[in-house]
Order: sequence, then structure tokens, then C-alpha cells
Amino acid sequence: RRLAYRVFSSMGGVVHSHINAAGKSMLLYRAIDKHRDKLTVYARTADRKGFINTLGRTFSELKRYMLTPELLRETAEKQQESNPILADKLRDIALIYEEFEGLLHSGYIDTDDDLTMLYNKLENCSLFDNAVFYIDEFSGFTPQEYAVLEMLMKKSNRINVALCTDCLVDFTEMDDIHVFNPTQYAAAKLMELAGRNQVRIEKPVRLDTTAVGKY
Repeated sequence: RRLAYRVFSSMGGVVHSHINAAGKSMLLYRAIDKHRDKLTVYARTADRKGFINTLGRTFSELKRYMLTPELLRETAEKQQESNPILADKLRDIALIYEEFEGLLHSGYIDTDDDLTMLYNKLENCSLFDNAVFYIDEFSGFTPQEYAVLEMLMKKSNRINVALCTDCLVDFTEMDDIHVFNPTQYAAAKLMELAGRNQVRIEKPVRLDTTAVGKY
């Protein structure tokens, strides 16, 4: 997010203040109250203690994975015959989510949107043209982060990524129960993005026990 704030400071265009957790809860209450008569699953559940916090966390996760109300509705339609209860839940969430987003962006910014906003601004930003990036201490990335990294691949001169794993494999060789599976997936995904954008991939460097310390 520090990278995002640097771009926002340089390019401008961010005119609203970030909303805090209490403000988000108030907007969620308003969104639910407005559409309570249209909710099929969560009309009563919405009054239970902790529901608003759970819903807020759900929306944060949806944003990290770049899932929109439209995508939730499309998924609900596909699940209607096989799992009608899930379909109804998805429609309820999509309805509240859409109203919440409308209320939010009428006067505020959500920190969960920072990386999406960063991605949208990077294409016209020259701050990182031919820059060199070092990325460390990540075991994986969200779709929001992958989108930003893909844009940085196009803009920068070089990106160095350090990952903790015993080996690198492609998607077809992955083992879901392998202890380093999330890291191996991240490495394979980054190489896929690089290949898609015709970015040269250098030979991986393995740091063994004979290497000098981390720094």
C-alpha cells in the first residue's frame, strides 16, 4: 500500500478520505436496511451479533479476489439448480455488496480498493519506468496483487522475487498437500504472467545453506 500511496500522491485523482471500520459498519447497516425486504436468506440473520463484522470481512476478501456483484450473480445463476440455497445466499450478498459500494464511493475510499486503484493508475504513471524492484517475504499473492505485479512487469526494468520453497514446478506438477504448494503456485503464476507479457525470465538462483546470510 505504500507503493499505492506514492502513486496517488504523485498523480492525484484521490479526492475522498479513507473510511474507518466504524464507518464501514454504518454503511453496511444502511445497505442491509434498504434491501431487507428483498433478502431471501439473510433478512433475519442480519440482526445477529457479529453478522456485520463477518460481512465486512467477506467484502474485503471479495475485493482482494476482484469479485464483483455481477460475478456473484452469474455464479448464483449457475448454482440455481444444483444448490439453490447457495444461489440465494450469493444473490443476497451481491445485493448488499452493490448497495454498500454505491454508498461507500459517494464520499469515501476503502483501503481494500487501494491496489485496484493503483493498478488503474499505473499504466499512465512514469514513476517506475525502468525501475528495479525487489520482492521478499511473500508466500503468495492475491489477484489484486498479481494484477499490480503484472503491470509493474510491463513498466519496470527488472523485478527480483525471493520465495521460500524447495523447488520450482509448473502447474501440472503441483501437489496440493505439499508444504510449499502456495509458494510454488506463486512462482508458477508469476512466470505465467511474465510469459504472457513477453518479459524475459532469468534462470532461478537457489540460495543454499552455504550462502551468506539473508541480508
